[in-house]
Amino acid sequence: MENKLYLVNSEVVLPQRTIGKDEMISVVKNLSDSEICKSLYGDEFQYFDKIGFLSKKILSGDEGIISLAQVAAEKVLKGTNINAEEIDIIICCYSYDKHYFGAMISSVIANEIGATNAICRDITGSCCGTLMNIEIIEALTKSNKCKNAIIVGMDALSTLTTADNIKKYKSIVTWGDDAGAFLFSTEKKSYKNKLFVLYDKTIVVQDTRFCNLITLNLCEQSRQILELEHKNLKLFRIGEFKIADQSVLYNITNSLLIKKLPISIAVSNTGTLRIDFLSSEKWKSVRVVKSYQTLGHMGCADIIANLNNCISRLNMVSKEAYIIALSFGLGYTLAGSRFIIKEGV
Repeated sequence: MENKLYLVNSEVVLPQRTIGKDEMISVVKNLSDSEICKSLYGDEFQYFDKIGFLSKKILSGDEGIISLAQVAAEKVLKGTNINAEEIDIIICCYSYDKHYFGAMISSVIANEIGATNAICRDITGSCCGTLMNIEIIEALTKSNKCKNAIIVGMDALSTLTTADNIKKYKSIVTWGDDAGAFLFSTEKKSYKNKLFVLYDKTIVVQDTRFCNLITLNLCEQSRQILELEHKNLKLFRIGEFKIADQSVLYNITNSLLIKKLPISIAVSNTGTLRIDFLSSEKWKSVRVVKSYQTLGHMGCADIIANLNNCISRLNMVSKEAYIIALSFGLGYTLAGSRFIIKEGV
C-alpha cells in the first residue's frame, strides 16, 4: 500500500526590520544615478506601484538567516505530537549564495532542535528548491524510507541589492529575507488542528542545457542566461527572465488542475512572475495568494510563506479544495505542486 504524505504544519519566521516603499526608493536613488533610475523605474518610480510593492523584510542587528531557520524548524514541531527524535530527514534549501556554501546548514539545524536520528541534506534549487525537495520527500516515503520530514527554506536576498545588480535587473530591489519550514508525515495528522492537507503531486521541469551556468553568484548566472541566444527555441519573458518554450508552463498547470473543485494558488516569485493565463476566463474563480507586496520576494522561502498564508485563510470545514503552488527558478527550472485540503477534525 502506497504511503500518503500529509503536510502537518508550516511556520514562517520573519526578520524584525521592515523597509517600506519610500525607504526603498531612497536606497535606489543612493545606489544609482538619476538616468538609470528613470530608465528602470520611471520618472516617479511607477514601477513599485505597478507591481504593488509596499514593503519587504530584511535582516538587521544581530539577526542571521540561519538562526531564523533554526527557529522555524523548532516552531514547526510544536503542537504536532511529532518529536524531534522522530524526524527521519531534514532538507535545507536556499538560493545560490556564497555565504551559505560549506556550512551544511541542515546539520546545524538538526543539532539545535535535537533531531538526532535525522539524515541531513542541503539541496539548493534557487526559488524552486522547496518544491523540488518536496518531490524528494515523496520518493522517500513511497519507498518506506521516511515517515517524518522537515523542509527548511531560507534566503537572505536583500544583500544582493547593489548598484551593479540593479543594472542587471530592476526587481532585485524588492528581494527580502525570510526563513520557513514545512513538516511532512505519512501519519494522518491535522494541519494546525483544523484541516487535513494531503500532498498530492509535484511536477519539476528543468532544462539541463543550462546546468553548467550555475555559479555561486546569483546575479552573474542571471546575466549569462539573459545573454544566451538559442536558435530553434521559442523564447518568451516571465518578468525579466527568458524561458524556453512557453508550453512548459501550460503543461504543468493544466496537469495539476482538477475540474469542478475550488482552487487557491500560492505562486512563488510573485514579484516578477507574469503568467497570462492566470488572468484568463478559466482562472477567474481562483484566489491567488501572494506575499511580495508586503514581504518582498524571498527565494526558497516564498512557497512556504504563501502556502502558510493560503491555508490559514481557508475556511473550509466539511469541504474539499485544492491548492496549486507554482514556482520559477533560475537555471530554467519550473515546478508545481498540488495539495488536497480535506475536512477538518
